[in-house]
Amino acid sequence: MSLNRSSFYAILNVASNATTEEIKKAYKKLALQFHPDKNHSISAANKFKQIQEAYETLSDPEKRKKYDEDGPKLLSLLMGALKKQNEVIGLCQLLVENKVISIPEEILISALEEASMKSIEVILHAVIQTGGSINEAALIVALGDPQKHGLLKPILAGIEETKGFVTLKTFERVLKVKNIDVKFSEKFCSILIKQETIIPVEFLLRLNRKYNDFNFAVVQSQFSDPLSDLNVAIKQEDYEKVAFFYKFLVIKKISLPETILIRALQLPDQAISNLVLRIASNTGSAVTEISFLTALANLSQQSLVLQILNAIELTNGKLTHNALEAAIKKGNREYIVKILSIFEARKMKQINGLWAIPINQRLKVYSSSSSLPLTTNPNIIAAKATPIKMM
Repeated sequence: MSLNRSSFYAILNVASNATTEEIKKAYKKLALQFHPDKNHSISAANKFKQIQEAYETLSDPEKRKKYDEDGPKLLSLLMGALKKQNEVIGLCQLLVENKVISIPEEILISALEEASMKSIEVILHAVIQTGGSINEAALIVALGDPQKHGLLKPILAGIEETKGFVTLKTFERVLKVKNIDVKFSEKFCSILIKQETIIPVEFLLRLNRKYNDFNFAVVQSQFSDPLSDLNVAIKQEDYEKVAFFYKFLVIKKISLPETILIRALQLPDQAISNLVLRIASNTGSAVTEISFLTALANLSQQSLVLQILNAIELTNGKLTHNALEAAIKKGNREYIVKILSIFEARKMKQINGLWAIPINQRLKVYSSSSSLPLTTNPNIIAAKATPIKMM
């Protein structure tokens, strides 16, 4: 493998005998093309880094002389000594100490194909220390040899440190390897996001299936409007997507508008609405009697009614005599007792005024449920026909 195409002269597209003026002119032309202000891609950022390094060396007569004498010679020696571990260690030490030239990724790739594990680790470290760049090509080579899978983590760390480039396609291959842990996948996602790669929701769902403890805060920047995405998933009745957004929203403590819960409670299946209710409860989102009335009207959602009342109690959501009237019409003693207990608790917390139940509704409670009082609170038992005070 030729190293000439990785040399500083090749990077600047000039001959090895180019004048200082020619080098300067080539640098300006390339800098305009690959400068981060002009070109926002990660590959361009890496290229600009190489261009700067090449120019800093070749534009300085002393550095250029040292580079011409020592750099390529040391790289050639390293390339020829890949199977000799002690020589690899010594040459890498010289290259790191002198820093006359960056070790190109081509040498690391060759090492992955023929050198010992120790030599590969030394070269990997030296590439980073000499200002070289590591990209997914090294990962792909390591993926092809099961004996090199133990190097995937340090290679990925090297890619992150040198701001190298990776793709989703390679990530898909990596996920097929056994024992790839959640931290590795989180780091891979982090690198993809830094280089502004969009990770599809479907791909994140695969991670959700693979790992129970994936930190979805890592990918939060992928969602400019997660609540809108959740709403779409509910409309599509896509349980898996809703489950994904459950984790994401709870981790980020993003408050859930009740309109989204109400939409879920209108579905024929309570599995999704149960998840959405848990999002509301775990993010401290307000739940009111509208959700209660919606669930009460939908036969498939009625097993969630008590949970909704608990959420209303927990979030101090609005609850009025309308909810009590609906519970009485339904003839469900559990709902009535729960609503009355919420009224009592709120009355006890208020400084001015009492929660009171109109006499006609109190009579309905007794006539439709039981001869036993539903509450022992004397203020409610003795209440006159006055409207309920709302929080």
